[in-house]
Amino acid sequence: MSAPVIWIGLPGIMSLVLWYFRRNERKTLFWGLGFSLFLIITSLITHVDKAFFQIGSTSFQINSSLTILGRTFSFGNGDLIIVSLLFIILFLFTSMAFVIDVPIKFVPTAFLIVSLFLAALSVQPFLYAALILEICVILAVVLFTDFGSQPSKGVLRFIIYQTLALPFILTSGWVLSAIEANPTETKLIIQALILLGLGFSFWVGVFPFNSWMPQIASEKPPFEVGFILLMFNIVVLVLIMRYLDGFVWLRDDAKIFTVLRILGFLMTITGSLFFLMEENIYRTTAYIISFETGLSILSLSLNKATGWDAFVLMFLPRILAVSQWSMLLSFIQQNEINKNEEEKIINPLILFGFAIASLTLAGLPLLPAFPSRLLLLTELIQINPLNIVWLMISNVLLIAAIIKFLRNISFRVKTWSSIKLPIVEEIYHGLFLGIIIIIGIFPQFFLQSMLAILGAFPNLK
Repeated sequence: MSAPVIWIGLPGIMSLVLWYFRRNERKTLFWGLGFSLFLIITSLITHVDKAFFQIGSTSFQINSSLTILGRTFSFGNGDLIIVSLLFIILFLFTSMAFVIDVPIKFVPTAFLIVSLFLAALSVQPFLYAALILEICVILAVVLFTDFGSQPSKGVLRFIIYQTLALPFILTSGWVLSAIEANPTETKLIIQALILLGLGFSFWVGVFPFNSWMPQIASEKPPFEVGFILLMFNIVVLVLIMRYLDGFVWLRDDAKIFTVLRILGFLMTITGSLFFLMEENIYRTTAYIISFETGLSILSLSLNKATGWDAFVLMFLPRILAVSQWSMLLSFIQQNEINKNEEEKIINPLILFGFAIASLTLAGLPLLPAFPSRLLLLTELIQINPLNIVWLMISNVLLIAAIIKFLRNISFRVKTWSSIKLPIVEEIYHGLFLGIIIIIGIFPQFFLQSMLAILGAFPNLK
């Protein structure tokens, strides 16, 4: 048995099984939750290329790699933490069926998307990840579009911008091969940087290539938008780490990290500014993802151990906060669709959930994102004290946007008295909030394991 078979092949097979049973919503939900939880646990406790069971001279182990059609798919022990994060996203968004209406196609399609994302992260040479990501884009369009209907404008923009990244990434592979043969060729290095920069800018939605994000967020259910944006965010950022780890000349060129720092500040400031100006609450998911992506790029721009630490420590808080944000927005949207204007009410627990999720994204103390924010802030000040000004501007704008957002949500409340939720929904919201608060209070027990991700990038010191 090999790791790619377990964490790529089995979810792919499960997606087909769940698709067959998709009309039985309860069976699909519980099978999806159970299997995603199984994959999370196995990815956390398994060690590849190490015997886990032995009878006499015969040992049993999970091999790290699998070769198919001349291409190798490989997972190291550090990669398994990334695997667990993607399945945590899948588990969280699947579990939302307890509190919101989830279409029957979501769970099986989501399993297949996660399987292909993991294939993109594990394929060698990793330039082939671009082709697999394009398949993920097509599947995302299937998820966003109802059967028999035409894709919306936001979905069309999404597939156009994501597809535009493909030729730049693939062409950069040819240029990168030429650089390995001629490492002193300056023109080739500049061409490779431009191609890679444009390709990844389209993928992560660097301003101004992010117009599709708020548009699709206003058109589609928030939980679907949150799932796709969060998955693409995590996967593409890890791919950037793959490139930095794989090419020495990228790590040795100081100008690259200066450009990354500028892009990071651009994304944090524009993301928080547009969030502040936005009146449509359902478009806000796009802006918080842009803000978070900017922070990750700022961490990469440090090009040192503390920067890599801050980068990986951001993953789990981001997953929890964006997942909760998407779920609560979906809850409000479906509540407003299903009830008359005079009947629209919001439980105080919902407002509190938004506050915890948004303040987590802002990096306040005693919340999960605070350790990574502190690391990033400390290192940016050492490079240039002016960096703190730009970071503080983006954070002040974000906090102002959060206050405005919570004010808009509170205006939707008709009365605060006798507002009841079903017991299952109260338990679900309470557990989600409790997990975030506990991780914030005891970060050393939960976030420290995220640093094991760096084992997948041995050249990043």
